[in-house]
Formats: sequence, structure tokens, C-alpha cells
Amino acid sequence: MEVLKPKYTKEVIKGRQTAKNIALQIRRAIAESMPAADYISSKFRGKTAFITCFNVYNYCRNNITYKKEGENLQTARTLPRILKDKNGDCKHFTTICCSILKSLGIKTQMRLISQNFYNTEPTHIYCVAYINGEEIIVDPCIKNFNSEAQYKYKYNLSL
Repeated sequence: MEVLKPKYTKEVIKGRQTAKNIALQIRRAIAESMPAADYISSKFRGKTAFITCFNVYNYCRNNITYKKEGENLQTARTLPRILKDKNGDCKHFTTICCSILKSLGIKTQMRLISQNFYNTEPTHIYCVAYINGEEIIVDPCIKNFNSEAQYKYKYNLSL
């Protein structure tokens, strides 16, 4: 189980905590999470890729408590750290979903959105999986699987 032992107690995003800087650190956290994701991902595999996406979403909804971080203290955590803490916000859900689905060979991207008509700066991030060219929204912050929050602006970032 050494692969699931967290490396750090906290990974604070340093410098300006802009959406761009936060997204870069989440991308790094996903990359560092891949050995752990490879270790546990088979537990999420369903009969179809769609069911697999649902299994990851459902695990997060039922096992990771949503806990919003303060505006000036954003963290990026690896999969083992999030699983140990059993809490996180949209950034941490994105790390879980993207790393596990990527480990299972499902193409994913991170989607950042702004719901503010007058401000393009994103305030939410989540995982989008692609199955046979179709987008599957894997956002445990949303009550219903494959549902997306309304937004005015969106940005997709590949992993």
C-alpha cells in the first residue's frame, strides 16, 4: 500500500492563485497521482466506459466530503492525499476523476468555467470524459451524473 501513502501533508498553490496557476498545479497533481490511480483504478471499471465514469462520480459523491477552500488558500493534492483526507473541493474531485479515468484508458480533460457574465475568470473546474466522441460530464459537485453547471465561459485543458 506504499503507493497510496501521501507524499505531502499540504501542497499550497504558491504565488498568485489565479485559475491558470491553479489549473497548472492540478495538472501536476494528476500526473503525480498516476501510480496510485493505476493501483486502484480496476475497482472502478464497469461493463462500459460510461458506467466506469459513473462509478468514479458515485464514489466521490458518497465517500469524499465537499469542503470549500478559502479564496486565498487553494491547494492541489494528489490522489493518495485526497483519499486520506476524505474531503476536498472541485479541484480535488477533478484530480480523482481525471487520474482514475485516465488510468483506465478513458480520455479526459479538465474544464474550467465562469458563471459570471461580466468576468471570464473561471471559478469552477471538473472532469470531462470522452467516450466515442461524446462528452461525459464527471462532476461530483453536481447532484446528477453527466450534468453540467450553467456557465457563460468555458475553457478545456488537456492532460
